Amino acid sequence: MKNTHKLFILSLVIFTAFGLSIVNSVKADTTSCNAYCVNYGYDRGLCSTSCSVYPACLFNYCYYNCYDIGGYPCDYSGSCLCVDQSSCDCATKTCTNSGCQTAASKPSLTTNQPASITYLGGSYYDAMLSGNITSTGGAAITARGFHYGTSQTSYFTAAETGSFGTGAYQLSGAITSPGSTYYVRAWATNSAGTSYGSWLSFKIEPVETFDFSLSVIPPSWGTANQGASVSAIITASLVSGSAQSVSFSAFNLPTAATAAFSPTSCTPGCSTTLTINTSASTPTGTKTITITGAGGGKTKTTSYSLTVNAGSSVLKPTVTTNTASSITTTSATIGGTIVSMGGSDVLEHGFDWGTSSGSYTWNWTESGYGGITNNSKNIASLTPGTKYYFRYKARNSAG
Repeated sequence: MKNTHKLFILSLVIFTAFGLSIVNSVKADTTSCNAYCVNYGYDRGLCSTSCSVYPACLFNYCYYNCYDIGGYPCDYSGSCLCVDQSSCDCATKTCTNSGCQTAASKPSLTTNQPASITYLGGSYYDAMLSGNITSTGGAAITARGFHYGTSQTSYFTAAETGSFGTGAYQLSGAITSPGSTYYVRAWATNSAGTSYGSWLSFKIEPVETFDFSLSVIPPSWGTANQGASVSAIITASLVSGSAQSVSFSAFNLPTAATAAFSPTSCTPGCSTTLTINTSASTPTGTKTITITGAGGGKTKTTSYSLTVNAGSSVLKPTVTTNTASSITTTSATIGGTIVSMGGSDVLEHGFDWGTSSGSYTWNWTESGYGGITNNSKNIASLTPGTKYYFRYKARNSAG
């Protein structure tokens, strides 16, 4: 028994030197084989003896040797040793795999920061989670994926199955809480088990979505005689996000009245001129008109109050030009007053000025003015020592 055990140990040395190939016929009895397993902490009962395949504990693995039924347990004279019993062909007494193999270990891998973040709309984002398998552990990767979420103990899983090797891989992860810190780790599974990469953190800053406001440049009211028209300036202001085109429309108009916008759409911040045309049959009275701006999935409204008076002849506005003030060597403030609107709202007002009376080189106008008041304009870049002439002007539907 003692000599036989020494031969068994000799056989182990030969296997180590020649990569588990059999170079001598060495036999060990069952007792020695079992004792070897026990000494190294392996239960010999884990090694089945079915199909005339006898086991041996060798280099911390349970090996199987294919040979005739008349052979001895732990007989190393066969053509090869098989790591798995299923790969030992009893009929041919050979391994059906490539020969003696090293048992698989768990994969090795790393977690990377997300490769990209895509905004999907609202509070929804897509994170392209990224990892890298640096070693398969000697067996094909059958599943790989990521754990991710706002906690390292309660998380979502993104996974795929198949047969994978080493290299980088990516999977999509849904992000629904922008502004929160997310954690992610990669994982991969082979026949030996599952390995995990380190936890990494990332944060997605919320994308500002498009929003705008709508208003009427004061005054937000106007009057017109039947058959006349009135105008107002509508302003669309950008509140957040990237500006998108806004289209305008008007509702709740008086009977037989129409509305037109110029331009019909614009990109905030911008403005449009609303012109309301009445007819001889438009009822008298006051009507609150709803003005709507729509674009980028947003709809905003503002209102304009129109008072229609009984029809009569509309006259041109009456204006006066006021004395210039705040005069310096290169600038001055010129002024004017609308005395009467002529029965219809003033559509625009402004100033003409130049160095010759009655012949004006420069002008300034403001559209959509609807009230009566004193108005002024500062003009600059004047030539010192030069006399300038100016006049105030206003226009309604009559001219």
